[in-house]
Amino acid sequence: MKLFLTILLSTVFLACSILTIQAQESTPPEHLTFKAAGADGPVNFPHKDHMEYAGECNYCHHKGFDAGKCHNCHGPNTVHGVPKAKVAFHTLCIECHHFEQNGPRSCTDCHKK
Repeated sequence: MKLFLTILLSTVFLACSILTIQAQESTPPEHLTFKAAGADGPVNFPHKDHMEYAGECNYCHHKGFDAGKCHNCHGPNTVHGVPKAKVAFHTLCIECHHFEQNGPRSCTDCHKK
């Protein structure tokens, strides 16, 4: 009986440890800063606000988290029909802000030098 309880408690402890580690790794950042190429300044992105507003991660993360960061697919140039990062971000962000009539809609509203 003692062996059974020891194994049971060890299993529960291990499962809780794994779940805690996974929760810590999957906690999204509250704020991000995107470095813009060229003369435009960086974009300070309130990630937490967007998560609350969009409600679903895949609204922006259209390839899921396994695809990695946006720049893994969206580079500095359009390749094989995949839009470059600037086009991808501008399309997603600006179209949503215009549609929702909320959020910044001009260059200097997002890009701070």
